[in-house]
Amino acid sequence: MRLSLRFKTITGVASIAALLLLVLIITVFQLLNDLVDNNVQKSADTSVALFVSTTKNAFLSYDLASLDADVSEILTNPNISYVKVKDKLGNVFVGKGNQQALNRPFVADDSVSEADDGIYDTRAPIMVNNSLYGYVEIGLNIASVTESVSRVKNWTLTLALMEFILVGLCSYILGSYLMSQLRQLHQGAKHLGDAVKDNDYREVFVPVRGNDELSELAEAFNQLVERLKEEHEQRQRAQDELKELNTLLEEKVQDRPALFHQK
Repeated sequence: MRLSLRFKTITGVASIAALLLLVLIITVFQLLNDLVDNNVQKSADTSVALFVSTTKNAFLSYDLASLDADVSEILTNPNISYVKVKDKLGNVFVGKGNQQALNRPFVADDSVSEADDGIYDTRAPIMVNNSLYGYVEIGLNIASVTESVSRVKNWTLTLALMEFILVGLCSYILGSYLMSQLRQLHQGAKHLGDAVKDNDYREVFVPVRGNDELSELAEAFNQLVERLKEEHEQRQRAQDELKELNTLLEEKVQDRPALFHQK
């Protein structure tokens, strides 16, 4: 299978661009995920730690009314999906918020990608003098965060696709330019073969465009044609002179018998 130079140019440039874009996309996505995970985890740890410090006394004194009020107050924050306070045996003292999240078994999330329900689950122990008394479990609503991350990823992929198309278009233009120069040299070489047979070098010269290696090659080709043309003209002149000498000699040979009879 014969592949043109233009196809090779487009394929080569597009392959390099695709590889670089792939590395860039993977790096951007990884950095974005790490940044979001760190921020969400820091926010979750801060929220649950503050709530533990606020409700510790009410929990230890079994002041359920104060505990319920504290839970209701923190749920006024739209970023908090649910709050659950329970002892170390798993008995729930107070649980409010998203009922679906409250009813399912608690599993702490380590990253945003694990929170496929849009709620980042975290918890903190209630401890006094290294003794465990219970837990506070909180769910952060990260639906807006995941939506923003998805939007940024879609934008990144769209920009990468547009850049890939642009690189392909530029490589096509570059390949077409190179092919036009080489096509002219190819046609000139064909015409040169015909010119040698017909002894006509007028249509052999190729145009020189730009100031690169292809233009230097075109100039070298034109110089070759010019030398061949000069050699042909010199040879033609030599042949014409030789014909004139031959004609002159023939005339002299024909005149010699007449001179002899005259004598």
